[in-house]
Amino acid sequence: MKKVLLLILVLSISFIYVGCSKDSGEEKNSNSVVENESKESGSKENLKRIGLVLKQKGDVFNQVIKNTIVEKFDGKEYEIVVTEANELDTLVEEQIENIDYLVSQGVDGMIITPGHNTDLIPSLKKAQDKGIKMILVDSQIDVEKAKSEGLETLPLVTVDNYNTAYKSVKKAIEEIDIEVEALIITGPAEALNAQQRRDGAKKAIEENEKIKIVTEEDGSWELEKGYKITKEQFEKNSNIKVVVAANDQMALGALQYIKEKNIADVKIIGFDAIENAVEAVNNGEMTLTVEQDAETYGIKAVEELGKILNGDDIGEEILVEATIITKE
Repeated sequence: MKKVLLLILVLSISFIYVGCSKDSGEEKNSNSVVENESKESGSKENLKRIGLVLKQKGDVFNQVIKNTIVEKFDGKEYEIVVTEANELDTLVEEQIENIDYLVSQGVDGMIITPGHNTDLIPSLKKAQDKGIKMILVDSQIDVEKAKSEGLETLPLVTVDNYNTAYKSVKKAIEEIDIEVEALIITGPAEALNAQQRRDGAKKAIEENEKIKIVTEEDGSWELEKGYKITKEQFEKNSNIKVVVAANDQMALGALQYIKEKNIADVKIIGFDAIENAVEAVNNGEMTLTVEQDAETYGIKAVEELGKILNGDDIGEEILVEATIITKE
């Protein structure tokens, strides 16, 4: 009898444990940040819901986009649900998870800053099949691959990355008339905006026969990697006098190393015009940066998505003006 009672007790505990484990496994988006879901029942029930699928939390440009959209539109014209990745190393996986999550929540539209040009396509196709309207910001996905998988072309809010990079680098190096070397720190290979900025910069440099590109390396948009790449390359090449970075974070990483070593007369070119970079330009520590106005990105993205939600047609590309920032 004691053995039977013991068996029943063990089985009961097992069922309780399995039940608790199942409940805890249903928590959604454990690796990603989900913000701003309506906690006031009924307060936003008549508003259309827009989900944001952003890059990692430390990306300054994306943070400005997020803050602008939430401040200007949440609870007024739309309910905004924010998702962002926690880490660069898991960015793509987290963005896929976040898209699927927003689909499960039945949002009306999505604004996406893609972290990869192909890997998000299956999840975007699922969203499209559910009737969710979408718009991309800053970086394009692979249009041909998207079409081959049945995903319609998604509108893109962006700057002309190629020509802007070409013009800014051309301006920075136009007075160089001695033989020097250049380092290009790119963004990830799978990011089309990084490729476009790299290609525009290379064209400008190649037009100056005095400048030789020693290498181009992926800095993954990060300050720390910009620092590391600059350190490694300057230790190998003593005549680098031009550093072109595909964003300001990597440019600031390069600047940090150059200042530590008291290296003079290096032209550092960034992109994004984040606050620290603009300050470095005004101090004469960086040559220039490019302002593409993240606030305008956020506003344009919501306004254009709103048109789509209302059944209006918009163009495939919505260009935001870029401005080259030099020392005042």
